[in-house]
Amino acid sequence: MIIPDVKSGKYAKTVTSFWGRLLIGSSFVALCIFSVGDHFYHVWGGALTYHWQPQLDGQSFWVYPIFFAASAAFLLLTIPFTTQSEDPTLKKLIFEVLWMHLIYLSSGIFGTDYPTQYLAVISLLWVVRIALTKQQRMQVILFALLLAIIGGPAEGLVSYLGLFDYKLMQFVRVPWWLFVMYLHGSFVLLQIGRWVSIGRIHTNI
Repeated sequence: MIIPDVKSGKYAKTVTSFWGRLLIGSSFVALCIFSVGDHFYHVWGGALTYHWQPQLDGQSFWVYPIFFAASAAFLLLTIPFTTQSEDPTLKKLIFEVLWMHLIYLSSGIFGTDYPTQYLAVISLLWVVRIALTKQQRMQVILFALLLAIIGGPAEGLVSYLGLFDYKLMQFVRVPWWLFVMYLHGSFVLLQIGRWVSIGRIHTNI
């Protein structure tokens, strides 16, 4: 339930509990970012192949609980980096979701055939985005690095267990550019993590 702030008109407060927000945030990340990106950009784009059954249009059913658990873990991981943050904004959140889909989409198109060039481009884009970041830049960098260090090898482990294989395996059974994708993913996770931690979001567009 969302209640507009009458005094400022600039943000909405939520009466949902922390765990309720975590459930909503984790579901959003798992379904609207990870599942959609994995299905339409990586599976359809031929970047990876699933082996475990049952499958839906080439995507294993087992990725859904894995994506949800990973999303919840990542959002919990944002807490030390968001407790002193400014309130998140709906405008920024929308931008970060679209940005992550752009990175996901481009990885499916260019990641397998032009891995070195793609790695260079998205690495440069991340550096530019960090340079343009004004709010708690060091915390954003630290969280992004932590996310990449955890996310890349975690996917490699799941691949080792037999769930899927990337077409391009460069390090711990995943492409190098996957680590940089996690760096980019830090932006949207921090926005959602701020909402989970703080419990309100500016709604002005």
